[in-house]
Amino acid sequence: MKRLVYLLSGFACFALLATAALILLLQYVSAHLPSIDSLQHYQPKQTTRLFDAKGHLVDELFTQRRTVIAFDAVPKQVRQAFLAAEDAAFYDHSGIDYMGLGRAAINELRYVISGTGSRQGASTITQQVARTMLLSRERSYTRKLREMLLTKRIENSLSKDQIFHLYLNQIYFGNGAYGVVEAARTYYGVPVQQLTLGQAAALAAIPKSPNRMNPRADLERLKLRQRYVLRRMIENGYISQQQAQQAMQEPLRVDVARPPYSECCPYYVESVRRWLLQTYGQQQTYEGGLSVYLAMDATTQRQAQLALRKGLHDLDKRQGWRGVLQRFAPEQQQQVWQALQQFKNRAFADNSNQLQQQAWDLQQLAKQFSTNKAAANIPALVKQVSLRDGALLAGWVTDFSTKKSAQVDLGSVVGKLPLKNMQWAINNNKQAANKNSPALLQPGDIVLVRIQKLKPNVVLLLEQIPQVQGSLIAMNPHSGHVKAMVGGYDFAVSQFNRAQQAYRQMGSAIKPFLYGLALQEKQVTPASVISDVPQVFFEDENQWKPRNHTRRFLGDITVRTCMARSVNTCSIQLLQRVGIAGFQDFTKQLQLQTESFPFPSDLTLALGSAVTTPLRFVTAMSVFPSQGLYRPAVLVTRVQDLQGQLLWQADNNSKRVMSPQAAFVTTQLMRQTFRHKTGRLVTRGLQQWELAGKTGTTNRYRTAWFMGFSPTLTAGVYMGVDNNSSLGEGEYGVRAALPVWGHFMQKVLKDLPPQHFHEPLGIVWQRINRKTGKPVSRNDVLDDTDDAATVLEAFIEGTQPEQQTGPAEPLVPLDLLDAG
Repeated sequence: MKRLVYLLSGFACFALLATAALILLLQYVSAHLPSIDSLQHYQPKQTTRLFDAKGHLVDELFTQRRTVIAFDAVPKQVRQAFLAAEDAAFYDHSGIDYMGLGRAAINELRYVISGTGSRQGASTITQQVARTMLLSRERSYTRKLREMLLTKRIENSLSKDQIFHLYLNQIYFGNGAYGVVEAARTYYGVPVQQLTLGQAAALAAIPKSPNRMNPRADLERLKLRQRYVLRRMIENGYISQQQAQQAMQEPLRVDVARPPYSECCPYYVESVRRWLLQTYGQQQTYEGGLSVYLAMDATTQRQAQLALRKGLHDLDKRQGWRGVLQRFAPEQQQQVWQALQQFKNRAFADNSNQLQQQAWDLQQLAKQFSTNKAAANIPALVKQVSLRDGALLAGWVTDFSTKKSAQVDLGSVVGKLPLKNMQWAINNNKQAANKNSPALLQPGDIVLVRIQKLKPNVVLLLEQIPQVQGSLIAMNPHSGHVKAMVGGYDFAVSQFNRAQQAYRQMGSAIKPFLYGLALQEKQVTPASVISDVPQVFFEDENQWKPRNHTRRFLGDITVRTCMARSVNTCSIQLLQRVGIAGFQDFTKQLQLQTESFPFPSDLTLALGSAVTTPLRFVTAMSVFPSQGLYRPAVLVTRVQDLQGQLLWQADNNSKRVMSPQAAFVTTQLMRQTFRHKTGRLVTRGLQQWELAGKTGTTNRYRTAWFMGFSPTLTAGVYMGVDNNSSLGEGEYGVRAALPVWGHFMQKVLKDLPPQHFHEPLGIVWQRINRKTGKPVSRNDVLDDTDDAATVLEAFIEGTQPEQQTGPAEPLVPLDLLDAG
């Protein structure tokens, strides 16, 4: 009897001590629980979105890609899918499922004692909210206790709908998607409201294992979990058996098309991202859900990107074929091909069922293939891309005939590479002494191709990655809004933004500013005659003998001819008339030069020895179509916060740097670029538009420019190699840069009504003999074609030449081809 009393007393003491210890533990844990204020004032990390001038989404900045949606906006069927998957009794319990907790405790005890069974969390939706938003994912008994205590506090402070709202917006779905809105966009490309029953059940299945069980990962595991969710929905009376059967027939994986402008502007976005970080800091930029509206037009931006890439490819092809991306040793080739065959069978088995057919791109494989890692590393180096017209990708040569064509395997299809589509490489094959040598391509080579057409059969063009770089910028001259900015061939390869960061010599493209200043100061008129003769200049005991690119001197010629032929001696004489200091002050007003890169204080300034960036160049060139007003470049027009409140708006600042009359007359001089054969050729289809511009080429063809404008758009093209080496013999601005500009302007202006340059007051027109610069009085003058002997010239009022009274000068045609 005494033994029983002792036993009961011992048990009672143990229970008392255990209870006291539990109470102390609960008090300690409760005292150190995080506040739930953040749940009551829910402000999660949200995505900052960048929109173009027309409201198109062009990019996103985030640490967690999330868009918060109101609870009532989530369809009932979607909510029911998540309840069935995670916590069907959510609206009935007080936050903790004690029956489920008991089962989990028994399983845990069995796991700890014998190592059998599985560990189960038995977490309700409220517990998941507590863990996800306030705690870590550490697996410990203390964390579980803290989770349960927090769960009670959350249940006492928030309604069930509020808790469910937090859950639906907070949970992770894999592939960078947080919350149900981004999950629907990522996996099915639709708003939450458009999810089907099968899609809703699939999304509800993901949170259990988001990285391993989603539509882009293990479809088999996801399908099993989806069936479980649908079965639970039937058991809870949410849907019928028939609805579930129909849902299970829906495809789990959908090929979601990327937003149409999602990759159009990486250089532009990077510039804006840096500005946002500097203005708003890391947290608000990446987590504040800002809406950033760009000056860019996404359609114009895309055309700029395509035009620059085409120009870089064309220039690079003129320099010769450098060979395939990768040519394997015989013992490697078989190994790689077997691994690719396995990848093909796995990746493209269902290709016919995809909304967008896929192909492989072997560029990374060609660059990073390692004989050490061998075949095991090959699948990780193969990228899947959309098979579409114009796509640039690397394929595997399966057959090559110098008389017919090559066959190139693209993974899902085999394309034909006709002989004519690689003729440029055959003609310029640096690797083969014989131009028809089979060394051009061999079976087993990885080669870069572009899809010329998809149907009825895939036809390819042979390509190579250009070594030349460049930039293209387009701006509205009347607002300063930068409509397009491309800073290089491929942002993924090089993030250096040549539009903003490349300081390059300006060459002859600087001359319009010099001519404009001379006209404004009435040092010359378009009809003034300047002697183009050999001259010698001395400075610090050094002598300089400037010459023209043609190595010929033309004698007495008009200012118009000086500009048309980009005559160097004329520019030097104009610089002497306006003064080096005066021209430098003018270029400072135009923001062409900076403290870090000041302009030279010698006569070489007239020939473009100074350096500037393409963006500064285009901004300065816009003073001509904007009638002498300078406006800073604008990349961002406004920024709004999460509630739509305006945080920042761009100013519409402008300052007058040139008279409207001088700007107009200089523009008329630059219009002759498009009156000669080359200019007309590159702007076919724009005959009704008034266009003006100037080429530029630096010594040894290191840099090629074209700066030009219409009445509504200024655009500038820069072409150069990053190490400032030569582009290649004969690569003048007129050959390397002007065609890119023309291709771009044709695309963006062709569907717009033609416009004309605004003529300000104070302009006088007079017909002038092109050769002598003297006015022509007779009525039977020739027309204004390129080879006409006279021209109807614009003058600033008061500077026009006096009407001659004697006989007219003989009308001798002049060729005005500008090769500068």
